[in-house]
Amino acid sequence: MKQMNQWRDVSASLPPMETPVLAIAGGYPNNWLCAALRRKEMVQGEEGWRWAVSNGELNNPSDFDDEGHCDITHWMPLPKLPKRSKA
Repeated sequence: MKQMNQWRDVSASLPPMETPVLAIAGGYPNNWLCAALRRKEMVQGEEGWRWAVSNGELNNPSDFDDEGHCDITHWMPLPKLPKRSKA
């Protein structure tokens, strides 16, 4: 089965607000992988948004840090978490 590249360029599409995604941040050659989400904010009196990067739990939007600017270039949906086997 052929594996499809699921990376999406932010210039082509954006994830839904407050939905954690896997993201590429920075610029070549200093790219880094992170979990991120888009968060609403007011920009010059108008509703806008910014990227926030995870600093802990992926399932808790309050654990995403929106301090500073994060240059996200690409994103993809997070895979489903594996189920734990009962020991």
